[in-house]
Amino acid sequence: MDGRRWFEEFGVLLLDDSVTRLALFDDWLPGVRTKLVTSPEDLAAELESSTAVACLSQSLLSDADGDCRKLILNRNPFCQLVSIVPRTGFTSVVEDEYDAWIRRPVFKETLQERVEHGWKCGIYASTLHEFYNLNAELVGDADGAAADGDAAGRERLRTRYREVTRRLDFLQASLDATEIRSTMQSVKLHRHFLRDRPERGQGTETSKYHPARCPECRLPWGVDHRNVLGKGFEPVGAYVWKCARCNEIVHGLGASHRRMVGP
Repeated sequence: MDGRRWFEEFGVLLLDDSVTRLALFDDWLPGVRTKLVTSPEDLAAELESSTAVACLSQSLLSDADGDCRKLILNRNPFCQLVSIVPRTGFTSVVEDEYDAWIRRPVFKETLQERVEHGWKCGIYASTLHEFYNLNAELVGDADGAAADGDAAGRERLRTRYREVTRRLDFLQASLDATEIRSTMQSVKLHRHFLRDRPERGQGTETSKYHPARCPECRLPWGVDHRNVLGKGFEPVGAYVWKCARCNEIVHGLGASHRRMVGP
């Protein structure tokens, strides 16, 4: 994909029980930042909020609860889910909950095609979402939120907005109508999945003392984002919150809303 240098922050996760196969898959994806995982239990440690595509070996997963898919989509609701299924005789009640499938044996061209398509769709959806969020924040600043005196923070916001706009312009020029439709279908699919299977223990409390936005990624807090981000944060203790987008831990005691090192 031309212009890949703009997307270095995004990665691909590969889950398979064979180290040899994972190494082969990695070789087939040159220029892409990959995470190789051999068991579902290790997935959480390697998963990043910038993971754009996750290729999951179905033989390692349980269809009943979808824990891996919940973990991935709660970390990044726009990550494209690709299931790697056995050679023959495989049926699944969750077939419609994946964005794409690969039947074994996995060939180089097939893997590259699925990852390339998912890469474009995952990054486009994520970029579009961030673009609208940044727009909302800039409008808020123009309406008077800028009076808090955080000039450096506002400049970082504008810089990020310009970067995201350039990326979005490039993507919109490179995607065809089929890829755009696929992206929109994926967003609906993931939203439906997360609504039916919310993450266990997900907090719902709010507090008037929380910061107006995350000090790290600038996501607005206390605003209904109408997706998995919810109100933008999750309370994890007295005057302590976790950002729903970047997982930053924020301590609210004192005017500075000091940040804490996340787990």
